[in-house]
Amino acid sequence: MKIGSGGLYKGERRWRCLIVKREWERQSQRHQNYRKSYAAEYYERTRGKSQRTSWLRRYGITPEDYDALFEKQGGVCAICSTPPKEKHFCVDHCHDTGRVRGLLCRHCNAGIGQLKDSVELVEKALEYLKRES
Repeated sequence: MKIGSGGLYKGERRWRCLIVKREWERQSQRHQNYRKSYAAEYYERTRGKSQRTSWLRRYGITPEDYDALFEKQGGVCAICSTPPKEKHFCVDHCHDTGRVRGLLCRHCNAGIGQLKDSVELVEKALEYLKRES
């Protein structure tokens, strides 16, 4: 509890001294403004770095490799041919060998993942869709 503060009452701070209350509010607002400006500056400084680091660590590719794949695919998903709706595509890779296969949108990547990267399951799903459509 700060000097001049009478503690909390039903979630609100109670003050013994109006001068101390005003000083606390002024400093609190200054601190909030500092945090907002620092957060914005930090975001600009580190934007994309964590994703690039993640690609390098997980798949062994660099941002240049990602850009080359992106250009090779024409800037669209390798399966559904749609442009990215988010900041970037998912890096699709073989779970057995670790080899990067291409760039997929989130939905196509999740679909392949749910089918356990199995060619047999994908073929069965295709047969099911053809039969039931």
